[in-house]
Amino acid sequence: PPYLRALFASEERKQASEREKILGALRAAGWNRNEAARLLGCSRMTLYRKMVKYELFVTTSGAGTRDVTMGA
Repeated sequence: PPYLRALFASEERKQASEREKILGALRAAGWNRNEAARLLGCSRMTLYRKMVKYELFVTTSGAGTRDVTMGA
């Protein structure tokens, strides 16, 4: 039914928005998780849990640059 589709679509948009906010805070903080948590107004553990939820991991390439990778 349309009302259920709307409910699930709104939840997906909410999660995408939250993921983008977390990613933006991490980038703004230079991937310093303590600083990113402060910017988001949450605890470091909450940030860690959300990073796991949204599969946000950081890898360092050979050139010393950081890339976001999505988990399996």
